[in-house]
Amino acid sequence: MDNTLTRTDITPEPGSLCKQLKLPANAASQLLQLRCGQSLLVQVSQGWLWLTRDGELDDIILPPGSRLQLQEPGNYRLGAFGPADAAVTSWSAPR
Repeated sequence: MDNTLTRTDITPEPGSLCKQLKLPANAASQLLQLRCGQSLLVQVSQGWLWLTRDGELDDIILPPGSRLQLQEPGNYRLGAFGPADAAVTSWSAPR
């Protein structure tokens, strides 16, 4: 996987938010930033998702159809895992 960072507009804003994100296979990883008081529900709608949080040793791999609630502030890096594109839907709301 290419670990080059590309900034994207997926930083949650206060209030409700729903975004679709396409993650092409073998593309640069994307940066997602969560601030204090924000949470984000990530749902994998296609492909497999690779996700890691800065400062954490373990990566998270999510299969299609899975969901993950992100609640800790920080920088998260995500991308497609494997040879296929991934698609993610995210919802955020203030805590």
